[in-house]
Amino acid sequence: MSNLTTYTGASVEPECTATGEPEPKIEWFRDSIPIRYNVQYILKEDGSLLLPNVAANQSGYYTCQAMNYAGKEMHSFWVTVVVSKFKIKVFIF
Repeated sequence: MSNLTTYTGASVEPECTATGEPEPKIEWFRDSIPIRYNVQYILKEDGSLLLPNVAANQSGYYTCQAMNYAGKEMHSFWVTVVVSKFKIKVFIF
């Protein structure tokens, strides 16, 4: 994956795929800090990371790490969240 630019409020889902025997454990990091599951970061079983409704403070240097006893592989990229100047409100009557 290359660097990613998105807007506040969008959902972003970078993928991290790895194969090996035994199956590699996938971990995500933001600015070298492990990412833990919460409302801002959803770690999916397939190894992808879902960032729903991104905010500007989620910009950073993301790393996907796949590891098993045979070794580890890492891939890093920048995520830039641009603050949207427009907000759309929907009214239902």
